[in-house]
Amino acid sequence: MKYKKVTVRLTPMDETASALTQAEMGERGFECFVDTEEGFEGYIQETEWSESTMAGIDTGVEDVGMEWEATDAPDEDWNATWEQEGFTPIEIDGRMRIRSTEHESDPKMEMEIVISPKLAFGTGHHETTRMIARWIMNNEMKGKRVMDMGCGTGILGIAAKKRGAESVDAVDIDEWSVRNTEENAALNGVGITAWEGGAETIEGKSEEYDIFIANINRNILMEGMSQYAKSLKRGGRMVLSGFLKDDIAPLEKRCSTEGLKKTGGDGEGEWRMMELTKE
Repeated sequence: MKYKKVTVRLTPMDETASALTQAEMGERGFECFVDTEEGFEGYIQETEWSESTMAGIDTGVEDVGMEWEATDAPDEDWNATWEQEGFTPIEIDGRMRIRSTEHESDPKMEMEIVISPKLAFGTGHHETTRMIARWIMNNEMKGKRVMDMGCGTGILGIAAKKRGAESVDAVDIDEWSVRNTEENAALNGVGITAWEGGAETIEGKSEEYDIFIANINRNILMEGMSQYAKSLKRGGRMVLSGFLKDDIAPLEKRCSTEGLKKTGGDGEGEWRMMELTKE
């Protein structure tokens, strides 16, 4: 699957402006973002891209300007790229460590996850990934059936499996992500069933999952919510992220129509996470 990379430069660089701009781009089809010193890079499927995709987008912050440039995103080995740029392991609450295949193990950590990322995202650098990873570490996984929707590199599903989940299914619309999830699961010695697609591919999985994880942008969460909820068992928990503070109210309202009640949440920077329980 081919992607366009849109490099956004903010003047001056501002974290709030960056988060707001990413949120707006996410609503227009951008799937992933990588922060840079001057702003960020956004990735969108080539079939979803046109020059008009960026029309009317601004930073949402007074006196912060924006420039952007679109280029073809190469199918490259992101592990090698990050090593060249000084990529360092990520630690979450002193309990979980996410590292590449090039880094040494740290025996002090309760859990380590080894990844070899290709054109897939979810290294633990982004706030949304960290929040859900933290939730997994703080909640019972043993014996649970888990869905990781929008799996990226597979980190969250791998974490759930390492914490004792009975089974983990992982889905992503990007075939690179599916292959990378399978590769990373093997690197960590866990079994995950991964396939390509979206919410439509879990039709028929009625009340199958105890835990449903989705780290995707707000619009996709809204569109897929009915199918997500149908696949969750009564009393099961759904963990959502990939959205901002202002998205909480409309998301909570949408979830309530599917019998999902908000039972927890978290925040890091401008980003938010929400836990819901199926009544």
